[in-house]
This record gives sequence, C-alpha cells and structure tokens, in this order.
Amino acid sequence: TTDVIIESEKGHKKYAQEAFFMLSSEDNSVIGFNGELKFASAMMQLAGMYHPVAVFTSGHGETYPEGLGMLFESAGFDVKIVNLTEEPLPENAKVIVINAPQFDFIGINEDGIENEIAVLDDFLENHGSLMVFMGPDTPYFPELEEYLEEWGIQFGEAVLKDTDSSTTADGLTIKATLPTEGSGASLHQTMRELSSVPMTIVKDASPIYQLFESKNNRNVSSVLTTSRTAQAFSSETDEAVRGQFDLMTLSIQTDYVENEPMNAYVLACSSASFADSVYMSQSAYGNRDIIYAAMRLFGVDQVPVDIRFKQFEDNALTISTAEASGWTVALVAVVPVLIL
Repeated sequence: TTDVIIESEKGHKKYAQEAFFMLSSEDNSVIGFNGELKFASAMMQLAGMYHPVAVFTSGHGETYPEGLGMLFESAGFDVKIVNLTEEPLPENAKVIVINAPQFDFIGINEDGIENEIAVLDDFLENHGSLMVFMGPDTPYFPELEEYLEEWGIQFGEAVLKDTDSSTTADGLTIKATLPTEGSGASLHQTMRELSSVPMTIVKDASPIYQLFESKNNRNVSSVLTTSRTAQAFSSETDEAVRGQFDLMTLSIQTDYVENEPMNAYVLACSSASFADSVYMSQSAYGNRDIIYAAMRLFGVDQVPVDIRFKQFEDNALTISTAEASGWTVALVAVVPVLIL
C-alpha cells in the first residue's frame, strides 16, 4: 500500500515510498524530497524502447553499494545482481560492477564451473563496460587482477596516505587531484569548470599502476590521483614510497565496426568506499558526478540526474564575510573587555 507504480504500455517501474525521500547519513531521518528525480527517471526509462542493465556481481563476498545502485536507476538503468557461475548476463547488460570482492573470480577449470573471466572478456569484447572497486583490504586475486593487467591496470598492495591533501589527520581520507590531460580527465571536465569545484573523496585507498599507455587498441589514462607528496606504505617494507599515485584509472579499447568506432571501457578505483551512499547522495562531493559522467561515457545518458533533492529544512547559518568579521571582533575583543 505504500509502493508507487509508474506504468506505461511498455512496462512499469515500482518504487517503495522511502525511495522518494533523502535520508540523513547520521540518524536516517528524512531531510528532503527526491520525488522529481524518481518520477523523471521512471518516465524517461519507460518511454524508451531500450532498457540498459547494470549488473552487480555476486558470489565473491561483494557488497552492494545502495547509493551507486540508486544512481544507476536514476540514470535509466535496470539494476540486477547476478552470480556469473549460475546465470547468464541479461540481454541488455551494459555495465558490470565488481565492488569489494573477497574471493577471486573463476578462470579456466576442469570442474565444469562457468569461467567467469571468459564471461567478462566476452562482455567487453562486445563493447560492454566494467567498473571495479577494490581497496588495500582486498586480497590479491590472480585470475581477476591478471585479467585487469591485460587492460593496463594493476592494483598495488599498499596503503596510501596523503596528509597534505586529506580531510583527516591520518591522511587516509584523500581529497583527489583532478588531472587535466587524457581520456580519464573527460570524466570531470565539466566539474573542473565550476567556479567552486566540489571535493572528490577517496577513502582508504591503494595505488593503481598503469602498465602501459597504449597497447593492442587499448589506451590507459588517469581519472583521479593523489598529490605529489603522497606516500604508499607496504606491509613488505618499512619504508614508504613517496610520489603521485593513481586513485582511479580508465582503460579504453577502440575497435572499428563498419568504419564506426566502438569502445569498451574498464574503470578501476582503488577504494571500496568511493561509491558509499554518503558520497553518492550529497552534492558537496564530486564522486557522484564522476560516476555519472562515466555512465554517459559508457553510452547511456537518459535522465538529467542533476535534479537535486528539495531540502525540507536548512539549519545552516549563512552570513557575509563582513558579518563574520564583526561577530569575531565582538566575541573575541568586545565581550571580554566588558567582562573585565
């Protein structure tokens, strides 16, 4: 009785009542109305003939980031969770997401189990897209990581600290640097042109290394990096390596079909927290805009997800610099003088 159904001749979308509201990350209280975005998303998706599917893998201890799933739905995707060893990919699968796996993917075997690496490879060869989110707590996976290395992407076994560009004293919550060159920089070009660029947060990250720039029709570039003073701490050595490291990397394979370029994409992020709900739902962070830009790059841009939720109540104080200076003088100087 609390569900909302948007229906057309081509199908329907059903949403729970809470999907139309924004909740506080602190106490889950309702802070705003998000119905305009939900209705726009449903109507535009139902009006189209093509329903792209975002597939989140399961069976490897992955977590399902609800904020990322909701962003896919807002962008016109159907979201499905699929175990690649038990069921085929949906017909209209456009993107596969691997988020914080705890076990490796299955490769060539003699047990009759579906070769998951082959499934991923076939999907990308047919111009699909792959997103991988793994962090320093993720174990080394020979099958999955060796496959990613074929795309020029290698996850490093270290913990990154960037105390010069961090929101926390321990340097683990990194404010990412936005490169201006390469295909990866296109994911935040619009955001960089804003008068006030929102922070992009990469928490609890490991380094990503580019194994090549161009090879076998594949080009690799940086999307997000640390500052030049970041340090990579490895458990194998007591010494930290200082430098600038990739936090997110994009690899693109371009093939020509009847003289038309067709692309496949692999987007790798070195943090399993990048797509947490707090970063996907708040406009103060650039994480959401970068993921949505990736969706546009992957070939689907059906819904204007820049429709912001309407906040019910705003308790923030907004004062001018002059007023702030006046109150500072009053509280720091005038009041103490009167008391004395």
